[in-house]
Formats: sequence, structure tokens, C-alpha cells
Amino acid sequence: MKRIAAVTLVFLLFFTGCVSTGQNSETLLKPPKQTEEQNEIYKALEEAVGSNITLRYPISGDHRSAFVIRDLDDEPTNEALVFYQQNLNIKDAPLRINVIDQIDGVWKSVADVSTSATGIDKVYFKNFRVDGPTDVVIGFNYIKNTEHKAVVYNYVDRMLTPKAEYSYLNLEVFDLDLDGLDEMLLINRIPQLNEVDNAPASGAANGTTLRMLGDEGEGLVVQSEVMLNPSAESFPSIRTNGYISSAKRALFIDENIGGGYLGTEVVYLENGKLINPFNKPVYRSLYKKSQRRSAVYCHDINQDTIVEIPVMRLFPGYTDEESPEAMWMIEWYQYGEEETQKVSTIFLNANWGFSFELPEEWIGKVSVKRTLTDNEYSFVEYDESRPFEQNDTEIFRMRVVTTTDERTRDELASYQKLKLSSTALYDYYVYIPDSYDGAFQVDYKTLQQMFDVWRD
Repeated sequence: MKRIAAVTLVFLLFFTGCVSTGQNSETLLKPPKQTEEQNEIYKALEEAVGSNITLRYPISGDHRSAFVIRDLDDEPTNEALVFYQQNLNIKDAPLRINVIDQIDGVWKSVADVSTSATGIDKVYFKNFRVDGPTDVVIGFNYIKNTEHKAVVYNYVDRMLTPKAEYSYLNLEVFDLDLDGLDEMLLINRIPQLNEVDNAPASGAANGTTLRMLGDEGEGLVVQSEVMLNPSAESFPSIRTNGYISSAKRALFIDENIGGGYLGTEVVYLENGKLINPFNKPVYRSLYKKSQRRSAVYCHDINQDTIVEIPVMRLFPGYTDEESPEAMWMIEWYQYGEEETQKVSTIFLNANWGFSFELPEEWIGKVSVKRTLTDNEYSFVEYDESRPFEQNDTEIFRMRVVTTTDERTRDELASYQKLKLSSTALYDYYVYIPDSYDGAFQVDYKTLQQMFDVWRD
């Protein structure tokens, strides 16, 4: 089943009003105590630092717990890293890291590391070298700095020791070159220099760079660097687990480019060097088409590991991109070094958690309208020779209802039920009019195949 990570322009306000990157869990004094092991770790923490503490939680990445349990030293037992602040009578108390190890089967605090940070961005456990301890990479937040700082630690002899640190706007750590070892990818601003003294000008930047760092025997060094789009203001989504071909992994960077627009850059390796095809004609064309005023991010729409880039188009009959009534289709394109290829086109309603994949012969000839009934959409033939409001030859319609809403059940006697949402909050029904015998006839089985439940 397809997994689609996107939202349509129509429902953008819904998501921007509800999604928050700051987690209330940061204010919790204790983590959920679901297991005996977690109870023992928290007891060991309190014995070492007292109970007047606040746990802190990473706000992004794969590890979102204040307690991260992991084997850090290749011994038979795991260790636990605990992120916390002491409840001191000072504003923005510094973040601390407590290391809790198992000694003779008992969890005990063995190290406590202070930092100047006030929060955690993300945490990685990686391997930059063939032989050596696990590399613990922690991205820290600072209250007076828009940039973050990544610190690389090693846990040896029950000591968590910092080895290197790097400033960044965005941080990713993964195996880009597929050699079995990880690389660190850092996005940073290049400061604009004053003409007088050649010193960085306050608050000014003249570009954005992506650097790749790898270990060459003496620690991490910059192995390659490439410029990103100078118009990029921020990077809300970076996808690292996708490819542009079966053997070429890439970064797919969704970026805010001003005026409420998003764009997508693709960066990959060629002979050990980072390549940004931003200025290649084939990619410039796709980049221009993919500029969009909605939080639709690139995604592997057909789950073949090759990531697609979204291009949003109005359904025929709609002309005002600013109208809240406008209906959008999303075309998904794969980037190729010689040409781009469209993979599929969908109608997506992220608010109600569903999508329809549109047959290619429907594009430009079928449109979508809201009906007077709540949460119902009508797919109609489009005839450009007639006013759009008169395009009412219906192919099928679809309605969304909550699973607990019994009031509308009697109205759905002539409808057929589609799949149940994975959240079990909605049911999906379709109505196919017997009177329609046009070129786009579709049966219930085909609609089942076209339909999909949306997941992020």
C-alpha cells in the first residue's frame, strides 16, 4: 500500500494549526514507567542526582525519549543515556547527560556530563570507523543561537567523552556512499563579510552550503562540499532513505524559498563528490514546476526506494490558486540525470486521510467538486466548452463519515463502503450512478484499487 506524506493546499491551515514541534513531554518530571527496567534506571538517576530534575526530550529524529537505552561499548549489557536539567532557581538551566550502566546486574550512574545547551535537537548512534566504539552524535539547541551544535561522543571505560563538535542549521547522519560506514551531513550558512575588515557581517549570509564529513583515520574531515539554492530560507524536511536510481542514494531537501513557497533540491554522490544538479536544465525545469504553496514533501510514492518529487496542479475548471475552493492534483516525478519521469497522479485529502490515484486518461478530462453534503466530493466529466458550474456529469462521488456517526447511515443506503482508515476514525463510501455511461466509467472494484488510506 502506498504511503503518502503530503498535505493539500486546501487543508494546509488545518495542519499548521495542529502540528507542533515542541513536545509537551519536555515538561514531564518522569518518563512513562512501563517496565521494571525503566523503573530501575530512573531510580539509579535519582540516587545519583536527586529528584529535583526535569527530563528533556529530543524534538526530532528517531530517538525521542529522555531515556535512550543502547549498547555503547560492545559489552553484553546495555547502557542508558538520560537527558535532564536540574531545577535550579535560574532561567534556562544547562542540559546534562547522565550515563547509567549495568554493574553486576544493577543499574548505576557512572558518569554525568554537563553541557551549555538548553535542549536537544536529535540523537544518533552511528559508526564512522570500521573498528572503534559507537559514535554518539547529539545535536543540541541553544537559547540565544539560531544554529545548533552537533557533538560526537565516545563511551569508553565508563566515560562519555566529547571528540568533536560542529555547528549546523540542519544535521543528518547516515551512509550516503553505501560503504557500510556513516557520514555526517551539515547544512550551514556562509557568512557575508564586511568589505572594511573582512569580518562576518551581523545577520547577513550570502549562501548555504552542504558539507559531508567522514572519518579518514584521524577523525571526521570534510570530504566534499556543495552549494545549495541561495534562495532557501529553511529546510522543513530532509529525506535520507531514498534513491534516484537503484544504486545511487541521495538527499531530498524540501526547502522554504520565500513567499510561502516550497522547493525540492536533490543532492547525491558522484565519484566521492557531492553533486547538486540545481543548475542542470533537466532539474531546473523540474524544480521550477515543483515550487508549491503547500507543505507537500517528497516521498517514495510507489515504495520502490526511488523518491518522487511532488508537482501540484489545479484540477481543470479551477483558475484561482488562492481560492480556498480550489481542488488540486499532485503529480509525482522521479528525477533522472537525463530526464524526469512522472510516476503517478493523485487526488489527496490529508484532512480526511485518503487519496485516489488518477488514471492517466483522466488527466485534464475529469475534475472534482465539493457537493452540498459535508465531506463529500464529486468526480465529474470536464467540458471546457461549458461554464464549470455546468460540468455536472457525475462519474462517482465519495463521502467521508466518522465511524461513530450513526445519523448519516440511512443516507448511505445507495453507497458502497471502501476501506477502513488505519486510525478507525473515518469510514469511506462511494456512490456510482447507474445513469452514467460515459468514457470514464468505473466500477467498485476499480475504485477500491484507486483508493488509499493516507498515512504520514
